[in-house]
Amino acid sequence: AFVAVPLMASGARPVGAIIVDNRFLLDEERGIERHLIVDLKIYAEFAAMEVDSFRLRQRSQIEAYRNWSHELRHPVAQAYQLAQNLLAKDETDRQEGLRQLSAVTRKALRVSGSLAAYLTLSRGGPLVPNLSRQTVAEVYELIWICVEGFRLLSPGSRFLLDAAAFGQFDGLEVSLDMRMLEYALDCLLDNAVKYGHSGAGIRISAAADSKGFRMTVASRGQVLSREEAGRVRDRYWRKGPRQGAEDGEGIGLWIVDNLMRAQGGELLTPETASDGVTEFGVTGHVLFP
Repeated sequence: AFVAVPLMASGARPVGAIIVDNRFLLDEERGIERHLIVDLKIYAEFAAMEVDSFRLRQRSQIEAYRNWSHELRHPVAQAYQLAQNLLAKDETDRQEGLRQLSAVTRKALRVSGSLAAYLTLSRGGPLVPNLSRQTVAEVYELIWICVEGFRLLSPGSRFLLDAAAFGQFDGLEVSLDMRMLEYALDCLLDNAVKYGHSGAGIRISAAADSKGFRMTVASRGQVLSREEAGRVRDRYWRKGPRQGAEDGEGIGLWIVDNLMRAQGGELLTPETASDGVTEFGVTGHVLFP
């Protein structure tokens, strides 16, 4: 089949042309034929790239949902088992079980909150924070609760919470959504456990300057190059191939960055890895006097 189309040459004269099997046959201005064929090829290549990109995003999204399912299934199953065990115990034996149940339940809530943030961002919606004035002491208490939960759920990991670093800012206040902060901290601690060397200490510290308040999580393990550190905010980016379901889909730090940007902060990425220690952090809004 062929179709006749009107074209305009550089001299503003109509040029007759027909398309046969995607090739332009012109009865004048043969140079236009070459340009149109080139344009057609470029468009076809661009369209193919867009299709490949869409398929990649689709596959990544499917894997992300599978990962969320895995992340939720474990604490929910743990909570069910712990509840069953608690019902069978005497009152005097329940204290430790209740602590573990609280930690597991809170972990499930953090995973659910991060999933909700992922769904909102994937649909193009904004994350809306519930900002409030918090003292650094209140922020420290939240971090302590998160760390204690990880100690219970990851007994092979050592957590070093720098109380002195937080203590020097006790009188300061920062504007934060504490629930979003908890979701972000959960991801940073989880990554430190997954990718840090077994038995190496995970240090949680704090600092402040004129730009605001920042909390950092440092661990000894996988080291990122400067180029890799610049890409950790990209959705679906990973340092290496996935080894298993627990490795995730490269969306955790992307979510952390969006959670913190929604409340005037950001994700801090490592500039250098001194002695194999990689440090990530988050910033809070500018301090109130």
